[in-house]
Amino acid sequence: MHGVETLLWFRWRAARAGQEQHHAALLRHDGTRAPAWDEAARFIREYHRVAGLSPHLLPRPPARVALIHDHLDAWMLEVIPQVPDASHRMLVTAAHAAARRLGLDVDVVPADADLTGYEVVLAPALHTVTPDRIARLEAALAAGALVVLGPRSLVRDQHAVWVDEPVPGGLAARLGARVEHAGSPAGWPRATSGPSQLVLDDPREPLAVGGWIETLTEVAGDATVLGRARGGPLDGEPVVVRRGGLVHLGAASMEAWARVLGLLLRRRPRPDHLEVFERGGRHVTLDHRSRTIGGLGSVSDRD
Repeated sequence: MHGVETLLWFRWRAARAGQEQHHAALLRHDGTRAPAWDEAARFIREYHRVAGLSPHLLPRPPARVALIHDHLDAWMLEVIPQVPDASHRMLVTAAHAAARRLGLDVDVVPADADLTGYEVVLAPALHTVTPDRIARLEAALAAGALVVLGPRSLVRDQHAVWVDEPVPGGLAARLGARVEHAGSPAGWPRATSGPSQLVLDDPREPLAVGGWIETLTEVAGDATVLGRARGGPLDGEPVVVRRGGLVHLGAASMEAWARVLGLLLRRRPRPDHLEVFERGGRHVTLDHRSRTIGGLGSVSDRD
């Protein structure tokens, strides 16, 4: 359902030597069929049955959302991690999981991809600033896309040297704000009241920010503060700022991403155990709690 190009089973026959002698396989060590063989056969039968009865459910439609992933950013944050729980992988997977909670199909694309065909561009931990990256983000904005910069984005150059301009580098002027604080939500000095949280449209529902928070300052008059820190030494400081189609989200958690994207796109996050896909004008729901698959009628962005 996520748009895989190939489904592979590893491995064909259980290894009789080496470290993976206990690794599951389609065939046992003696060549007889293991349970995985029956599971694979069942999948193939079900696939052909769906292909015959509801072929419109199989093709993945073009994704409306792009998420930028680049190994240079990942390596740079591995070399200079600063904190243990705000790695590139954690920041990127939080954004992806949040988009899926909203029922959005997501293309994970490299930093040199053409972004102009997407309605939404997510850039969590897009750490490295280059003229080409800025030009591609600017082109997406010019094409009408909503571009959401996540924490730890546009901070250093390709040589891991901190940029000598306001962060997010290359886009602070367009955002109408610059990053002031970046790091632990506990702040410095450490607050006895605990780490800062994020408050959006409903002050009764503060959100955990995860392992990293960024606050912004010098917010332009025509920019909108969508969320602020609550508690800790950062209390009241802007964390989410929007100006036009450009948004800076300074919180790292999946919950923060889901609520912010839901607010921007007018969509409600689904419960953790549900995955919802849009296929052929219908909802297809995977319920991981009951292990069932169902179609739920016509698609509505606000459902």
